[in-house]
Amino acid sequence: VKENQKRKTHAVRYAPGEHKLLWRGFASFAEGKTYKDFKKEVIKEYLGDDGKRLYLLGDLKILVSDAARAGFRSSSEFKTYSRNFRIVADYLVKHSVLRDEEHDHLFIKGLPEQLQRTVLKRLKVKCPDVLAPRQPYSVAQVTEATEFVL
Repeated sequence: VKENQKRKTHAVRYAPGEHKLLWRGFASFAEGKTYKDFKKEVIKEYLGDDGKRLYLLGDLKILVSDAARAGFRSSSEFKTYSRNFRIVADYLVKHSVLRDEEHDHLFIKGLPEQLQRTVLKRLKVKCPDVLAPRQPYSVAQVTEATEFVL
């Protein structure tokens, strides 16, 4: 599709349902604006700062505290937390905002208190070589223990 307006209209088709109105409301969606301008505005909306700072440490802390407060009613909910945590935390580690030890330490903090205690008991038995709390359990170890408990 070569015409700017047609390209923008086609792009909006692929936006998630609740985002279509937002995209159509961008100033760059108007007639006379280029597709390049529209694309830049969409990217800025989702990535901000031209994608240079996709996540902040505060984003991870909010994710962890929300998960701990809400809890997990199923293994599926825990896996959703785990995926979201790894997306944000791995980004922060890659960009030197977070150290690996902090990454592992924060992951278990996302478990509700009672589940956290049960998982830690399981980990002490399964991983006696880890010197917790000075040496945190890895995300993989916590995940395995949590899935066992749930």
